[in-house]
Order: sequence, then C-alpha cells, then structure tokens
Amino acid sequence: MINKDSIILDIVEKYPESEKFFNEYNDLIGKCLMCSYLFESLDEIAKKEEIEINEFVMQLDSFIKKNCLEDISL
Repeated sequence: MINKDSIILDIVEKYPESEKFFNEYNDLIGKCLMCSYLFESLDEIAKKEEIEINEFVMQLDSFIKKNCLEDISL
C-alpha cells in the first residue's frame, strides 16, 4: 500500500480523501505540504521537514484505511 517511496501526487490521485491528511500537516510544518512537495516521496518530505518517516507512513496508511477504503468490499 503506502510506503516511504510513495509520491504525494500518486497517493492523492488514488485516494482523494487523503488530501485531508496532508492538509493537517500544513500547520505543523508551516506551509502547504501538497503545494511544496506534490511530486516528492514521503521519505524526501520527512527528511526536509524533520518528520519521523515510520510514524508519518503509519499515520497516513491508517488514515487511508479508515477514510478511503471503507466503501470497498473485499
């Protein structure tokens, strides 16, 4: 699913609701995360913004499972 090499644009394209997750980080980093890093990997963003990558990926993955996949039948 989501990993440290995932690109924000690809994530938002596949899971449009994930935009809400990224918007929550705007206040934390002091800028629009999607505006600044749309074409970068989660790992690149984490390094530049001093975000712990494993936690970042885990939180995003959890958000997607909860908010983006609930209507999909397995």
